[in-house]
Amino acid sequence: MKSPQKIRVATFNVALDRGKPGRLAAELAKGLPQARNIAHILQHIRPDIVLLNEFDHDGAAPLDTHLTQFCQDYVAVGEQGIDYPYRYLVPTNTGILAPVNLSGEEQVAPSLPTDGLGFGAFHGQYAMAVLSRFPLLFEQMRSFRHFLWRDMPDAKLPHTPQGSYYRKQVLDILPLSSKNHLDLPVRLPNGRILHLLASHPAPPIDEGPERRNSCRNHDELRLWHDYIRPQLSEYLYDDVGGKAD
Repeated sequence: MKSPQKIRVATFNVALDRGKPGRLAAELAKGLPQARNIAHILQHIRPDIVLLNEFDHDGAAPLDTHLTQFCQDYVAVGEQGIDYPYRYLVPTNTGILAPVNLSGEEQVAPSLPTDGLGFGAFHGQYAMAVLSRFPLLFEQMRSFRHFLWRDMPDAKLPHTPQGSYYRKQVLDILPLSSKNHLDLPVRLPNGRILHLLASHPAPPIDEGPERRNSCRNHDELRLWHDYIRPQLSEYLYDDVGGKAD
């Protein structure tokens, strides 16, 4: 009887975020010591599938040019190099400017990064990427990037002594996910399907007494808690309008 196949899955905050769009790609092209150090860690840990957090890209319909360069020119080099033929830059809410000011006075024009649907100075800052040794089944993928925070039953929305921290105009457009919530199936060598549930919740810092980031962090984690329990996930809808199973 064969022993069960072991699959190593990891998440890694690589802090490959920069202050301007395109800067990470330019640094990778020139040679980036930080990226080499990250590659050495990946080569040591050797995950089969890894979620890279804080990997800048173009945000919405991302091209993987500099992710490919990171894999080929950094991770795959040397005697311990790893080939990740399957890659995905995950669409993100970071740096999408909200149409209204999220937390200040109603008459104040919104501005980045604080008025992003997810915190970011540009669309794609602090984004996510997936690397895999095994095929990613995009046709079965589901994402919950546009699910509105207000639509979670008993949502832990922030409050002040005066009432709700967010105005109705904000709650009408504010997604729960600060980046994305992604259910990405992966086909393993034995033919079984592994569902990678990927997200990178808002950190519970840089907030006032309303604790807006802590509240969002709580509910971003709760989404997965509910998603894997059919009796709790009936309220969820994905980005194409499908209900959670």
